[in-house]
Amino acid sequence: MKRSDLFTVASHKVCQPQGIRRVWEIFLASAADGVYEMTLKRVSDRRTSRQNRYLWKLCEILAEAIGYGETDHAKELVLSDAMERLGFGSHVNFRGRVSFVRDSTALKDVEKFGQIIDELHAIADFMNEDVEPERHIILPGKEQGLL
Repeated sequence: MKRSDLFTVASHKVCQPQGIRRVWEIFLASAADGVYEMTLKRVSDRRTSRQNRYLWKLCEILAEAIGYGETDHAKELVLSDAMERLGFGSHVNFRGRVSFVRDSTALKDVEKFGQIIDELHAIADFMNEDVEPERHIILPGKEQGLL
């Protein structure tokens, strides 16, 4: 289903009833007989490019603090760990080895993207436990204009 096949609601009324009709026509044209379940979900805005830059900056700082280095692969490891903790991906078994494959962050809405950022801050907080303040990992925050 394409985004143009979606419909909007404003003031408790459907704004594009033809969108609903089109979705049903497409569905019914290929549906087999049977019982179906339908889920309606409000589409929220996708993450912004500013949020994306902020996320990768956090990953860069954490990767270096963990000792992974400054490579893109190191940042990817940090992001993948955070997303696995949140369940934003799936585990795949390939030749007896189970690996985590994260979802694309580009497909996350602002709320879910915010959860990833919060998880990265939680990782830093965990790493800062029982460490002298002068050795704390300091992540830039929203108040510093990065988000």
